[in-house]
Amino acid sequence: STGGAMTLLRDLDVSRYNVTVVSPSNYFVLTPYLAHVATGALSAIAVSDPLRDFLGAKFDSIEYIDGKATSIDPSQRTVTIDGLAGREVIAYDRLVVAVGAASKAPKHTLPLVTLADAEAVRRDTVQAFERAAAMARRGASAEELSDALRFVIVGGAPESSELAYRVAQFVRYLERHQYPNLAAIARARVQLVESHTRARNAYDAKIMRAMSTRFQHEAIDTISGVVQKVDDGVIRVLSTEQAASETAAQIANSHSWLGGSGSSAAADATAYPFAVCVWAAPRQPCAIIEDLRRKLASDVQSHRHALLTDDHLRVLGSDGIYAIGDCASIAQTRLLERVMQMFTDLDENDDGTLDIAEFRELIDRYQHEFPQLTEWAERTEELFRSADVNHDGVLSAAEFKDLLVEVDRDLTRLPSTAQTAFQQGRYLGRLFSTDKSSMFDPMRTRSGDRDIFSGSYEMSGGHLPFSLQTPRRL
Repeated sequence: STGGAMTLLRDLDVSRYNVTVVSPSNYFVLTPYLAHVATGALSAIAVSDPLRDFLGAKFDSIEYIDGKATSIDPSQRTVTIDGLAGREVIAYDRLVVAVGAASKAPKHTLPLVTLADAEAVRRDTVQAFERAAAMARRGASAEELSDALRFVIVGGAPESSELAYRVAQFVRYLERHQYPNLAAIARARVQLVESHTRARNAYDAKIMRAMSTRFQHEAIDTISGVVQKVDDGVIRVLSTEQAASETAAQIANSHSWLGGSGSSAAADATAYPFAVCVWAAPRQPCAIIEDLRRKLASDVQSHRHALLTDDHLRVLGSDGIYAIGDCASIAQTRLLERVMQMFTDLDENDDGTLDIAEFRELIDRYQHEFPQLTEWAERTEELFRSADVNHDGVLSAAEFKDLLVEVDRDLTRLPSTAQTAFQQGRYLGRLFSTDKSSMFDPMRTRSGDRDIFSGSYEMSGGHLPFSLQTPRRL
């Protein structure tokens, strides 16, 4: 059970609906704390909660099916379930898909998706130290011991940075308190492999700076590149420049994983030995998500890894289906699609240029529709000066367009963090608890009847990656 789904149920007025919950597990895990379990800071029981305990008396008002949803039929509005009572098909009026994503950790690496995964990471980390201690007793060299104490995190997702830091803290603790004699010979190394520097761009700039400081303090090495192959105890990484010459589609589809021993770049990849390799790179869609995407219109479901939704979390091309968490991605309108309309609207004196006052008005007027403008609100003058290439104090249409190209270049989908899923779940829970007519028929217009509900969109450090509002009834 995902955190987004649980947050939705917690905030939902279940008296309004006949609610059915389908999940293969009767508990949910606070996934942000899996890294803490993996490094011994927290126990498994501290980060998990049975559904019955979490929902309390509300659990008696819902129907719980212990099983796995295997297929969704959007035309018949049904869900097929393989559960403890066998296979069954249930109908729905409104369906929320919150199945998360599947791990694609290759052989010889450890995923970090479940509590069992977290406990395996901790176990293998301690075993690596025991193995190195045995090697030291047999007279192994410092170089051999260093290779035996190398821990690699394959990133590309925001959580990978947190995991790398937690693993580094854990191994430093083991060095100081349990294996000081071993630490006197060779120091353990923690390395984070990321496919690009944007892997941590979900965080606010202040958090990024603090993270860099902590990485330096814990001596975490960051390797910018793409994993080409993983063998037993060795990971092969192509540098970002080398990877760019490989098949671009492969890299785009898999983030930090190029894969394939037959690649022409195999000989150019740098080999890094490891004792433990944790695969914390972005995950792949579940089978049920891929199946649903194929059943919906391909022209609207163009995302290869998730269900595309509008900014109200409704799955594009469907009727009555919502999606939250890792299995969903909000389709964002790019600024360039509206460039000339925006320029004309803001050019109040019709002189074919924008002055600084008109530019400020643009950001104020459009930052709600285009959240990517929000982070520029405090840098208006700096942006204006950088875009004013000929230094004439105004922006021409060409200069304005070039600026929007740079803003769009920084546009990314929502970070695949538990915090995003929690906020989306809370948004839907509160939305579904409002007047049904405004929710189910958002385009209906009624004179004198206005209903607006603002969703939650705060993120760590004050960054605003998305803005959710309930459909308006005017």
